[in-house]
Amino acid sequence: MASYVESSDGSTKRKRQSLDHLTAEEKLMRRKAKNRMAAQVARDRKKAKMAELEMTVKLLQNEKSELERWKMMAESRFQSIENQYMINRPNYVFKCPYCNHCSLIPQQIPMK
Repeated sequence: MASYVESSDGSTKRKRQSLDHLTAEEKLMRRKAKNRMAAQVARDRKKAKMAELEMTVKLLQNEKSELERWKMMAESRFQSIENQYMINRPNYVFKCPYCNHCSLIPQQIPMK
């Protein structure tokens, strides 16, 4: 049975079991068994963490694919709007105000 002792602050704490009755070989076997159990717990914890991380990777990959699909749709939509604008207003082009040669951000600039 476990024995309890009262500490100086009044709380009751469990006292460690005395291993004086065990031989050195029994103590070694006991320590090895405890170590084996602790190692198994650590392996199980690591396995669970890896499974969680793999699930997170899959979710992020799916989210990335979805965002890439939305990006392609937005770029396509922008291109069709840009083309429609060019058909209706051929004397204007879309120019980027930052680099003045790409067509990422629409800005009306008269053609020379």
